[in-house]
Parts: sequence; structure tokens; C-alpha cells
Amino acid sequence: MEQVMKLRDARQEEIGRHAFFDWLRSDRVPVLDRLAFAPAGALFIMQFRDINRWVLRFPEPRTEYEWVINLGTLEDEKHSRMFLQDWRKLDLDTRLGWRASDVLWWLFLSPDQEVFRRSGIEFMRLAVDDGDDALIRFGHSEAGEATGHVMLSNTARVAVELSGLSGLDYR
Repeated sequence: MEQVMKLRDARQEEIGRHAFFDWLRSDRVPVLDRLAFAPAGALFIMQFRDINRWVLRFPEPRTEYEWVINLGTLEDEKHSRMFLQDWRKLDLDTRLGWRASDVLWWLFLSPDQEVFRRSGIEFMRLAVDDGDDALIRFGHSEAGEATGHVMLSNTARVAVELSGLSGLDYR
């Protein structure tokens, strides 16, 4: 368990140094435009509720690890709802000007989204491949938590800055 936590912390630090986060923290781009990447993550974020409910969660937890994993899934399944609330506050529907068919094409057929579609399936497959072993799933869960922490801590800074300008509260 200690090795998993050390690896998680090291990878979290490494991910945080990615050029995307430098760009996100930069003031070269207007603050509202720094969150305009949101549609790129829409598929994964909106799938996250279902992944937590039906893939990661143990239907009948038997061990302490299974209970801990389940508690994390209860918290994480709320992210898609918060993402949609912010989507509305960012007025992305108007800014994008997309019809429903445009959105469906973007999510399920766009070459730009292929990496997200594949990643989502690979993420789900890990929970199948773990054979319901809570210790392996714990490592899988911690990897997701670490990545999410880096993303959300960086976007939260932008959201606070934008809130100061717009008066709206972003999640």
C-alpha cells in the first residue's frame, strides 16, 4: 500500500509539470478562454458518474478496502453534474453554437475525441481486469484520484480568478 501511495504522489507531481498546466496558469490567455478546453474533456467527465456507479463500486462491499473505494465513488460520481453546471455558467452552448447532432458527432465520431473515448474504455477495462481485487482496484482508484487532483486544483485557480470577474461561483 505504501508503494502505491509513493508511486501515486510521484506521478501526480510529474503530471502537474505538464505544459498544459503551465498554459492554464499563464496570463497570456484571457481567463475565460483558459476554460474553453472543457468540451475536450466532456465525454470522460460525463462518463465518470457511470464509471463510479457501475464499474469501480463494489455492489456488496465485504472488506475495509472495498468500503473505502465505494466511499470515493459516491463523492466522485457528482463531478459530472458540477461540470454541466459550469458548462452553463461558461455559456459554452452559445459560444460553441452547436446543434445536438454536432455534439453527438464531437463526442462519438470526432478524431479529436478518439483519445478520450479510448482512455475511457481503457479506464473501465482496468476494473474488469482487476478481478474484483480491492487492493488492485485501490491502486487504480488512487491513480484516477491523483490525476483528477492535478486537473481540478489547476482549473480551480482559474475558476476563482474568473469568479472574481464574473461574480459567478464555478465548481
